[in-house]
Amino acid sequence: MFFKYSVSQEIQDWIYDSFIWAIDENIICADTALVYPSMEFFKAPNGQNIETAYALLDDLKHILKIQDEEIELSPMNRLPDELTHEYGVLSDIAGTWQGDTQQALINYNPNLMGRPVAFIAMLAHELMHHVLHMRTSLPPGGEDVEELSTDLHVITSGLGVIQMIGAEQTGWQGYMSQPSRAHALALFLELRDIPMEDVIPSLPAISAKYLKKSVTHIRKNPEQVYELRKRLNETTGRFL
Repeated sequence: MFFKYSVSQEIQDWIYDSFIWAIDENIICADTALVYPSMEFFKAPNGQNIETAYALLDDLKHILKIQDEEIELSPMNRLPDELTHEYGVLSDIAGTWQGDTQQALINYNPNLMGRPVAFIAMLAHELMHHVLHMRTSLPPGGEDVEELSTDLHVITSGLGVIQMIGAEQTGWQGYMSQPSRAHALALFLELRDIPMEDVIPSLPAISAKYLKKSVTHIRKNPEQVYELRKRLNETTGRFL
């Protein structure tokens, strides 16, 4: 084949198996919405202070249906602006999650707040650690692929557009590759019957190109989407 699909079959299979796990664990439901970086989903005011960070955290907790979880935020030591500009990076560490089923702490790089979508994507990733640790079973791949699974289930939770934009804003940071993210987002769109054309305008050009290729690829094997929809209907008792 002249144009080889850039996501390996092994990763495709892992993403598919992870969608099955997410359905069984009610991480993705029949009413899971595709979230955009807009006022429809985020009521937090503009700003780069901890109050804004907590407001964004509350928005994400609502989206992920974990409003009652006790999660604290703490900014890391901030790099001087001149160093940030000189090196052209935010930090090797954008955020961390520490916690258990009782309480949790997210440390975040405050420099990231200058790029709001990237900051939301980071918070979503750290919150997903919390969501996954609340489950009694491990996702496919187990602890060996914890960070990859965390990235992926941000997408199964409806936050794939935000994750893809955030990755571009931070120079492709994260654990999944952008083509793999696009594949997972395309699978989410097909499962939820969301037209790709509605999503493309919200993505940067490169990410949009990846998504188009992924949707085309997935539509060549509609049986997978059919099986996921069937499982989702059986699990939730609702029809798409």
